Amino acid sequence: MGTWGTGMYDDDTALDIKQEYQALLAYGVPEEEAFKLLKTEYAGVNDSVFWLVIASIQQKYGILMEEVKENALFHIKEGSDLESWEGSASKSIKKREKVLNDLKEKLLAPPLPKRKVPGPRIQKPRWKIGDVVVSQVVASECKDSWCYNKYILYRVAHLKTSPVSRLKPDLIYNEWAYGALYDWVGDEIPDSAIIKNLDYYKCSASDKSGVVKIGIHLASMAWIPRIEKYTLLLRGSEYPMPPEEEIFKSRTGILATAELAYNPYFKELYERLKTGK
Repeated sequence: MGTWGTGMYDDDTALDIKQEYQALLAYGVPEEEAFKLLKTEYAGVNDSVFWLVIASIQQKYGILMEEVKENALFHIKEGSDLESWEGSASKSIKKREKVLNDLKEKLLAPPLPKRKVPGPRIQKPRWKIGDVVVSQVVASECKDSWCYNKYILYRVAHLKTSPVSRLKPDLIYNEWAYGALYDWVGDEIPDSAIIKNLDYYKCSASDKSGVVKIGIHLASMAWIPRIEKYTLLLRGSEYPMPPEEEIFKSRTGILATAELAYNPYFKELYERLKTGK
């Protein structure tokens, strides 16, 4: 279990429980059902973490169950949570004690009014499979690089979904668009007519057979505009799609800015295209 602080949710298990529980509650799972799902999944793994995290969430949103309250107070009194902090610096132990005491005070105080549990932000792609998207590289770390403000081209080739809730995967999901990078770099948004004559850039990733895959790059996330500015060039283009068996469907994708900044191939490509040689 990874721990990075003394806060209530500052370890992997606690954060998993919080995110899972809030997703279930926010997207319509009844309170009793959501609680039972989490209890079955986590209570036997680390009792103190489970009861403390659930109590903290329920108290905050005015849905505190008596069973949860009693179990959380029991673990605070018995000190079972602090056992995992043995060997830590005394300053860290004192900070954790304060976190537990603050929770104890809240649990013993009059209950808060019930309020809506906010759900996690859901990612939905802006693009459809087949779309051609032009992107300008605007990452601040590229300001001194040749590739700053240069344009590149993507073809949206794959949509990937990932459930927000592991316990109820069909409840709600994120959807990510991945784009194959064209073998092109320029100073201006290109005429769409050039696309039919372009090949796709082949990245170094390969499958077990050694076949080099077409580079798939992340094409939609909330923070991406700080890195690349996307503009739709063609919607559902009729130009050939990359072969399905050659698409590199990485889980997180590879930002093209990193490819441009650190791969000398793209600088050579840019100079070649610019001079027409």
